[in-house]
Amino acid sequence: MRNRALGRCIAAAIVAVMLLGLCTALAAAQGSRELVVYVTFHENEAKRLFSLFEKETGIKVKYLALATGQAVARVEAEAASPQADIFLGAGAENHEAMKMKGLLAKYVSPEAAKIPAAFKDKDGYWTGIYLGPVAIIVNKDRFDAECKPKNVPMPQTWKDLLRPEFKDEVVMPDPQLSSTGYTFLASYLQKYGEAEGWAFFEQLDKNVNHYTKKGLAPAQLVATGEFLVGINFLHDQLLMQKAGFNVEIIVPKGAGWEIGSVSIIKGGPNPENAKKFIDFVIGQKAQQLHTDLTMRIPTRPDVELPPGVKPLSEMDIFEGFDVIKAAADKDALLSVWSKKFAR
Repeated sequence: MRNRALGRCIAAAIVAVMLLGLCTALAAAQGSRELVVYVTFHENEAKRLFSLFEKETGIKVKYLALATGQAVARVEAEAASPQADIFLGAGAENHEAMKMKGLLAKYVSPEAAKIPAAFKDKDGYWTGIYLGPVAIIVNKDRFDAECKPKNVPMPQTWKDLLRPEFKDEVVMPDPQLSSTGYTFLASYLQKYGEAEGWAFFEQLDKNVNHYTKKGLAPAQLVATGEFLVGINFLHDQLLMQKAGFNVEIIVPKGAGWEIGSVSIIKGGPNPENAKKFIDFVIGQKAQQLHTDLTMRIPTRPDVELPPGVKPLSEMDIFEGFDVIKAAADKDALLSVWSKKFAR
């Protein structure tokens, strides 16, 4: 009898342990139905992507919208205990810099096969989702009223922005905070060399009213007439034009350009859901939605361009811009920038 009772107790204990394990597994499964994203592009655009992802997967997205510099600093500060799964947006040089510091997890999505090799990391740590050249935006109403009577020509090159007529009328993103600003800085220095490049930025600084925290801001400030000239990515400027603002847009010869990318943060709380998001966001459906919303150039050749958007191959850009070099040089270049131009 005693042995039989003992057997029943052991059996009950085994069942209890199995039930506990099942409950733990279920809880873990329930807990994995979320994803945490640090996003650096416009919040309203990100929300549309997240909404579609949630609809298709049932995975709830929590996100924090940050300037690129702030987002990178956050990932670095949290390296011992990562709080997010995905880094979404910003130029590939930022993702490459995080890769170099061991902050990213490798993942090669099946969808990555649709993206040209030039627009993704050969080791699988980041994948490009959109492209965009740096461009000049001019408020045409103000230009016609203030510059035309003085026979000041519409700027066509970066050096045209050094004209004295543009003093305190230029706005551009801060390279320390904005991926847009850093892409402009790094690409210009690569193309023209550091001696000529830094001399240019020293002259440009005399005409810059202030450096913005976000990449979109210069296009907004110029479109509304607060400033005459802005520097940021073409797609942000096209959005202003699409909204009805009277602006002139110029992509200077040899302009720098970005590969806006996505990556998985190493050690994030939801690694499997992070992989699902990568599959989703570099897929055809998500890229088409993103392109239609943002006027950005997609990395996938099977995504249709919106009216008014040209392929990167049809623009006279600086094709030799090296994002890996830009990543390796980032800390050093920003250190020089801070000493020269911090305000």
